Amino acid sequence: MTFDIGTELPFWFISICILVGAVYALALYFKDQKLKSLGIPAWLKYLMAFLRFFVVSLIAFLLLGPFVRSKFRKVEQPYIIILQDNSSSILTGFKNNNQSKQLTYKGDLEQLTNDLSKDYKVKTYSFGEKLNDKIDFKFSDQATNISEAIEELNIKYLNQNIGAIILASDGNYNQGINPIYSSNQLNTHIYTIALGDTTFTKDLILQKVRHNKIVYINNKFSIFLDIQAYYCNNEQTKVSINRINKNEKKLLFQDIVNIKGAYYEKQIPIVLNANKTGIQHYQITLSKIKNETTIINNVKDIFINSCLYFISNTSVRLNFNNIL
Repeated sequence: MTFDIGTELPFWFISICILVGAVYALALYFKDQKLKSLGIPAWLKYLMAFLRFFVVSLIAFLLLGPFVRSKFRKVEQPYIIILQDNSSSILTGFKNNNQSKQLTYKGDLEQLTNDLSKDYKVKTYSFGEKLNDKIDFKFSDQATNISEAIEELNIKYLNQNIGAIILASDGNYNQGINPIYSSNQLNTHIYTIALGDTTFTKDLILQKVRHNKIVYINNKFSIFLDIQAYYCNNEQTKVSINRINKNEKKLLFQDIVNIKGAYYEKQIPIVLNANKTGIQHYQITLSKIKNETTIINNVKDIFINSCLYFISNTSVRLNFNNIL
Protein backbone atom coordinates (compact mmCIF):
# COMPACT_ATOMS: atom_id res chain seq x y z
CA MET A 1 0.00 0.00 0.00
CA THR A 2 1.32 3.47 -0.92
CA PHE A 3 0.27 6.95 0.20
CA ASP A 4 0.67 10.40 -1.28
CA ILE A 5 -0.64 13.87 -0.46
CA GLY A 6 -2.20 16.15 -3.02
CA THR A 7 -4.59 19.03 -3.50
CA GLU A 8 -7.17 19.97 -6.08
CA LEU A 9 -5.04 23.03 -6.98
CA PRO A 10 -1.84 22.94 -9.08
CA PHE A 11 1.28 21.64 -7.37
CA TRP A 12 3.14 24.97 -7.61
CA PHE A 13 0.71 26.49 -5.07
CA ILE A 14 2.73 24.65 -2.40
CA SER A 15 5.75 26.83 -3.20
CA ILE A 16 3.61 29.90 -2.46
CA CYS A 17 2.82 28.44 0.98
CA ILE A 18 6.54 27.97 1.66
CA LEU A 19 7.28 31.50 0.47
CA VAL A 20 4.59 32.96 2.75
CA GLY A 21 6.07 31.14 5.76
CA ALA A 22 9.61 32.27 4.94
CA VAL A 23 8.65 35.92 4.47
CA TYR A 24 6.67 35.92 7.70
CA ALA A 25 9.55 34.39 9.71
CA LEU A 26 12.17 36.75 8.23
CA ALA A 27 10.05 39.82 8.86
CA LEU A 28 9.34 38.81 12.45
CA TYR A 29 12.74 37.62 13.66
CA PHE A 30 15.39 39.32 11.53
CA LYS A 31 14.03 42.83 10.92
CA ASP A 32 12.59 43.48 14.35
CA GLN A 33 15.34 45.22 16.46
CA LYS A 34 13.51 44.56 19.72
CA LEU A 35 14.75 40.96 19.79
CA LYS A 36 18.37 42.15 19.88
CA SER A 37 17.77 44.24 23.00
CA LEU A 38 16.35 41.22 24.82
CA GLY A 39 19.64 39.36 24.53
CA ILE A 40 18.13 36.21 22.99
CA PRO A 41 20.79 33.68 21.93
CA ALA A 42 21.30 33.23 18.20
CA TRP A 43 20.41 29.51 18.22
CA LEU A 44 17.08 30.20 19.96
CA LYS A 45 16.34 32.97 17.49
CA TYR A 46 16.91 30.63 14.55
CA LEU A 47 14.85 27.89 16.20
CA MET A 48 11.93 30.24 16.77
CA ALA A 49 12.20 31.50 13.18
CA PHE A 50 12.14 27.94 11.86
CA LEU A 51 9.11 27.00 13.97
CA ARG A 52 7.30 30.15 12.83
CA PHE A 53 8.19 29.36 9.21
CA PHE A 54 6.96 25.78 9.57
CA VAL A 55 3.65 26.66 11.29
CA VAL A 56 2.74 29.47 8.89
CA SER A 57 3.62 27.36 5.84
CA LEU A 58 1.57 24.47 7.23
CA ILE A 59 -1.46 26.70 7.86
CA ALA A 60 -1.22 28.11 4.34
CA PHE A 61 -0.95 24.57 2.94
CA LEU A 62 -4.04 23.44 4.88
CA LEU A 63 -5.97 26.30 3.29
CA LEU A 64 -5.41 24.59 -0.07
CA GLY A 65 -7.65 21.69 1.06
CA PRO A 66 -5.12 18.84 0.90
CA PHE A 67 -6.10 15.17 0.90
CA VAL A 68 -4.31 11.90 1.49
CA ARG A 69 -4.52 9.40 -1.36
CA SER A 70 -3.82 5.73 -0.70
CA LYS A 71 -3.20 3.07 -3.30
CA PHE A 72 -3.38 -0.64 -2.62
CA ARG A 73 -3.46 -3.77 -4.75
CA LYS A 74 -5.90 -6.55 -3.97
CA VAL A 75 -5.91 -9.86 -5.82
CA GLU A 76 -9.48 -11.18 -6.04
CA GLN A 77 -10.30 -14.70 -7.13
CA PRO A 78 -12.71 -14.76 -10.08
CA TYR A 79 -16.09 -16.48 -9.85
CA ILE A 80 -16.82 -19.70 -11.68
CA ILE A 81 -20.59 -20.21 -12.01
CA ILE A 82 -21.92 -23.74 -12.54
CA LEU A 83 -25.44 -23.66 -13.98
CA GLN A 84 -27.26 -27.02 -13.88
CA ASP A 85 -30.40 -27.75 -15.90
CA ASN A 86 -32.97 -29.27 -13.51
CA SER A 87 -35.70 -30.07 -16.06
CA SER A 88 -37.20 -33.53 -16.46
CA SER A 89 -35.88 -33.84 -20.03
CA ILE A 90 -32.40 -34.46 -18.58
CA LEU A 91 -33.60 -37.87 -17.40
CA THR A 92 -33.78 -39.10 -21.00
CA GLY A 93 -30.00 -39.03 -21.08
CA PHE A 94 -29.90 -41.32 -18.06
CA LYS A 95 -31.96 -43.97 -19.86
CA ASN A 96 -35.25 -43.33 -18.09
CA ASN A 97 -34.10 -42.49 -14.58
CA ASN A 98 -31.08 -44.81 -14.40
CA GLN A 99 -29.92 -44.27 -10.80
CA SER A 100 -26.33 -45.43 -11.29
CA LYS A 101 -25.72 -42.96 -14.13
CA GLN A 102 -27.30 -40.15 -12.14
CA LEU A 103 -25.05 -40.88 -9.15
CA THR A 104 -21.99 -41.04 -11.40
CA TYR A 105 -22.82 -37.68 -12.96
CA LYS A 106 -23.50 -36.15 -9.53
CA GLY A 107 -20.12 -37.35 -8.27
CA ASP A 108 -18.31 -36.03 -11.36
CA LEU A 109 -19.92 -32.60 -11.05
CA GLU A 110 -19.11 -32.39 -7.34
CA GLN A 111 -15.51 -33.38 -8.09
CA LEU A 112 -15.31 -30.66 -10.73
CA THR A 113 -16.66 -28.15 -8.21
CA ASN A 114 -14.06 -29.17 -5.61
CA ASP A 115 -11.19 -28.98 -8.11
CA LEU A 116 -12.19 -25.51 -9.30
CA SER A 117 -12.64 -24.29 -5.71
CA LYS A 118 -8.87 -24.49 -5.19
CA ASP A 119 -8.26 -21.52 -7.50
CA TYR A 120 -11.66 -19.86 -7.93
CA LYS A 121 -14.80 -18.88 -6.07
CA VAL A 122 -17.33 -21.43 -7.29
CA LYS A 123 -21.08 -20.72 -7.20
CA THR A 124 -23.60 -23.41 -8.14
CA TYR A 125 -27.15 -22.85 -9.40
CA SER A 126 -29.89 -24.93 -10.95
CA PHE A 127 -32.67 -23.73 -13.21
CA GLY A 128 -35.93 -24.86 -14.75
CA GLU A 129 -38.77 -22.38 -14.70
CA LYS A 130 -36.63 -20.13 -12.46
CA LEU A 131 -33.12 -19.85 -11.06
CA ASN A 132 -32.39 -21.67 -7.77
CA ASP A 133 -29.43 -21.20 -5.41
CA LYS A 134 -28.62 -24.90 -5.11
CA ILE A 135 -28.45 -28.10 -7.16
CA ASP A 136 -30.62 -30.95 -5.88
CA PHE A 137 -30.20 -33.32 -8.89
CA LYS A 138 -33.92 -34.18 -8.85
CA PHE A 139 -34.51 -33.12 -12.48
CA SER A 140 -38.18 -32.48 -11.74
CA ASP A 141 -38.96 -29.12 -13.39
CA GLN A 142 -41.47 -29.28 -16.23
CA ALA A 143 -40.20 -26.13 -17.96
CA THR A 144 -36.77 -24.94 -19.10
CA ASN A 145 -35.95 -21.24 -19.40
CA ILE A 146 -32.23 -20.91 -20.14
CA SER A 147 -32.35 -17.26 -21.22
CA GLU A 148 -34.09 -16.18 -18.00
CA ALA A 149 -31.42 -17.94 -15.90
CA ILE A 150 -28.61 -16.18 -17.78
CA GLU A 151 -30.32 -12.79 -17.48
CA GLU A 152 -30.74 -13.25 -13.71
CA LEU A 153 -27.02 -14.00 -13.43
CA ASN A 154 -26.34 -10.85 -15.45
CA ILE A 155 -28.12 -8.82 -12.77
CA LYS A 156 -26.68 -10.74 -9.81
CA TYR A 157 -23.03 -10.57 -10.92
CA LEU A 158 -22.97 -7.30 -12.85
CA ASN A 159 -19.56 -5.55 -12.58
CA GLN A 160 -18.03 -8.51 -10.73
CA ASN A 161 -15.03 -10.61 -11.71
CA ILE A 162 -16.54 -13.61 -13.53
CA GLY A 163 -14.07 -16.16 -14.88
CA ALA A 164 -16.56 -18.38 -16.72
CA ILE A 165 -20.04 -19.90 -16.70
CA ILE A 166 -20.34 -23.68 -17.01
CA LEU A 167 -23.77 -24.60 -18.38
CA ALA A 168 -24.83 -28.24 -17.95
CA SER A 169 -27.95 -28.81 -20.06
CA ASP A 170 -29.47 -30.77 -22.91
CA GLY A 171 -30.23 -27.50 -24.72
CA ASN A 172 -33.98 -28.10 -24.86
CA TYR A 173 -35.96 -25.06 -23.73
CA ASN A 174 -39.70 -24.47 -23.80
CA GLN A 175 -39.86 -21.01 -22.23
CA GLY A 176 -38.07 -17.75 -22.95
CA ILE A 177 -36.09 -16.77 -26.01
CA ASN A 178 -33.30 -18.64 -27.72
CA PRO A 179 -30.35 -18.50 -25.27
CA ILE A 180 -28.02 -17.69 -28.17
CA TYR A 181 -29.71 -14.30 -28.43
CA SER A 182 -30.01 -13.64 -24.70
CA SER A 183 -27.88 -10.77 -23.49
CA ASN A 184 -24.58 -11.68 -21.83
CA GLN A 185 -23.55 -8.50 -20.04
CA LEU A 186 -21.17 -10.47 -17.84
CA ASN A 187 -18.65 -10.37 -20.70
CA THR A 188 -17.32 -13.84 -19.98
CA HIS A 189 -17.03 -17.24 -21.62
CA ILE A 190 -19.82 -19.82 -21.38
CA TYR A 191 -18.69 -23.45 -21.44
CA THR A 192 -21.20 -26.26 -21.85
CA ILE A 193 -21.60 -29.80 -20.52
CA ALA A 194 -23.80 -31.63 -23.02
CA LEU A 195 -26.43 -33.80 -21.33
CA GLY A 196 -29.45 -35.75 -22.51
CA ASP A 197 -30.07 -38.04 -25.43
CA THR A 198 -28.41 -37.35 -28.78
CA THR A 199 -31.53 -38.43 -30.68
CA PHE A 200 -33.87 -35.69 -31.90
CA THR A 201 -37.14 -35.47 -29.99
CA LYS A 202 -40.42 -34.09 -31.23
CA ASP A 203 -41.68 -31.04 -29.43
CA LEU A 204 -44.66 -28.81 -30.12
CA ILE A 205 -44.63 -25.44 -28.33
CA LEU A 206 -47.32 -22.83 -27.83
CA GLN A 207 -44.68 -20.13 -27.49
CA LYS A 208 -46.77 -17.01 -26.91
CA VAL A 209 -50.38 -15.82 -26.79
CA ARG A 210 -51.01 -12.13 -27.44
CA HIS A 211 -54.32 -10.47 -26.67
CA ASN A 212 -55.96 -7.38 -25.20
CA LYS A 213 -56.64 -7.45 -21.48
CA ILE A 214 -59.95 -5.60 -21.88
CA VAL A 215 -62.63 -6.03 -24.57
CA TYR A 216 -66.17 -4.69 -24.87
CA ILE A 217 -69.33 -6.74 -24.88
CA ASN A 218 -70.77 -7.78 -28.26
CA ASN A 219 -67.54 -6.75 -30.00
CA LYS A 220 -65.08 -8.99 -31.78
CA PHE A 221 -61.51 -9.27 -30.50
CA SER A 222 -58.35 -10.96 -31.77
CA ILE A 223 -55.99 -13.48 -30.22
CA PHE A 224 -52.62 -14.19 -31.84
CA LEU A 225 -50.92 -17.55 -31.27
CA ASP A 226 -47.19 -18.13 -31.88
CA ILE A 227 -46.54 -21.82 -32.54
CA GLN A 228 -43.20 -23.59 -32.86
CA ALA A 229 -42.53 -27.23 -33.73
CA TYR A 230 -39.28 -29.19 -33.68
CA TYR A 231 -38.76 -32.38 -35.71
CA CYS A 232 -42.49 -32.73 -36.40
CA ASN A 233 -42.37 -32.77 -40.19
CA ASN A 234 -45.62 -33.92 -41.88
CA GLU A 235 -47.46 -34.04 -38.55
CA GLN A 236 -50.79 -32.42 -37.68
CA THR A 237 -51.95 -30.70 -34.52
CA LYS A 238 -55.36 -29.41 -33.55
CA VAL A 239 -55.62 -25.87 -32.17
CA SER A 240 -58.52 -25.47 -29.75
CA ILE A 241 -59.81 -22.55 -27.69
CA ASN A 242 -62.22 -23.27 -24.85
CA ARG A 243 -63.95 -20.86 -22.53
CA ILE A 244 -63.88 -22.23 -19.00
CA ASN A 245 -66.64 -21.39 -16.54
CA LYS A 246 -66.05 -23.21 -13.26
CA ASN A 247 -65.87 -26.86 -14.35
CA GLU A 248 -67.57 -26.37 -17.71
CA LYS A 249 -65.76 -26.00 -21.03
CA LYS A 250 -67.25 -24.51 -24.16
CA LEU A 251 -65.41 -24.94 -27.46
CA LEU A 252 -65.13 -21.58 -29.27
CA PHE A 253 -62.56 -22.34 -31.95
CA GLN A 254 -60.85 -25.33 -33.52
CA ASP A 255 -58.55 -25.72 -36.50
CA ILE A 256 -55.97 -28.10 -37.94
CA VAL A 257 -52.34 -27.02 -38.45
CA ASN A 258 -50.19 -28.98 -40.90
CA ILE A 259 -46.52 -28.90 -39.91
CA LYS A 260 -43.85 -28.83 -42.60
CA GLY A 261 -40.10 -29.03 -42.02
CA ALA A 262 -37.83 -29.97 -39.13
CA TYR A 263 -38.31 -26.51 -37.65
CA TYR A 264 -41.74 -24.97 -38.07
CA GLU A 265 -43.00 -21.60 -36.90
CA LYS A 266 -46.37 -19.98 -37.48
CA GLN A 267 -48.52 -17.15 -36.16
CA ILE A 268 -52.26 -17.83 -36.08
CA PRO A 269 -54.72 -14.92 -35.76
CA ILE A 270 -58.06 -15.89 -34.23
CA VAL A 271 -61.15 -13.68 -33.94
CA LEU A 272 -63.66 -14.34 -31.16
CA ASN A 273 -66.85 -12.63 -30.06
CA ALA A 274 -67.20 -11.14 -26.57
CA ASN A 275 -70.73 -12.19 -25.62
CA LYS A 276 -70.37 -12.42 -21.84
CA THR A 277 -69.44 -9.78 -19.30
CA GLY A 278 -66.87 -10.15 -16.56
CA ILE A 279 -63.45 -11.79 -16.47
CA GLN A 280 -63.45 -14.67 -18.95
CA HIS A 281 -61.07 -17.62 -18.71
CA TYR A 282 -59.85 -19.00 -22.04
CA GLN A 283 -57.67 -22.07 -22.49
CA ILE A 284 -55.65 -22.54 -25.68
CA THR A 285 -54.52 -26.09 -26.43
CA LEU A 286 -52.37 -27.80 -29.06
CA SER A 287 -53.21 -31.48 -29.35
CA LYS A 288 -50.38 -33.93 -28.72
CA ILE A 289 -48.65 -35.36 -31.75
CA LYS A 290 -47.29 -38.88 -31.98
CA ASN A 291 -44.15 -39.55 -29.88
CA GLU A 292 -44.06 -36.03 -28.44
CA THR A 293 -41.87 -36.07 -25.32
CA THR A 294 -43.63 -33.37 -23.30
CA ILE A 295 -46.99 -31.63 -23.55
CA ILE A 296 -46.62 -29.15 -20.68
CA ASN A 297 -45.85 -26.42 -23.22
CA ASN A 298 -48.89 -27.22 -25.38
CA VAL A 299 -51.36 -25.37 -23.15
CA LYS A 300 -51.75 -21.75 -22.06
CA ASP A 301 -54.49 -20.02 -20.05
CA ILE A 302 -55.45 -16.39 -20.53
CA PHE A 303 -57.94 -14.09 -18.80
CA ILE A 304 -59.76 -11.26 -20.55
CA ASN A 305 -62.06 -8.70 -18.94
CA SER A 306 -65.22 -8.23 -21.01
CA CYS A 307 -66.81 -4.88 -20.14
CA LEU A 308 -69.98 -2.96 -20.90
CA TYR A 309 -69.59 0.41 -22.56
CA PHE A 310 -71.90 3.42 -22.53
CA ILE A 311 -72.55 6.07 -25.15
CA SER A 312 -73.78 9.36 -23.83
CA ASN A 313 -76.09 11.14 -26.30
CA THR A 314 -75.92 14.88 -25.84
CA SER A 315 -77.76 17.49 -27.81
CA VAL A 316 -76.52 20.99 -28.49
CA ARG A 317 -79.01 23.82 -28.91
CA LEU A 318 -77.79 26.78 -30.93
CA ASN A 319 -79.13 30.27 -30.27
CA PHE A 320 -79.19 31.71 -33.75
CA ASN A 321 -80.28 35.12 -32.43
CA ASN A 322 -77.03 35.42 -30.50
CA ILE A 323 -75.03 34.28 -33.51
CA LEU A 324 -76.70 36.83 -35.76
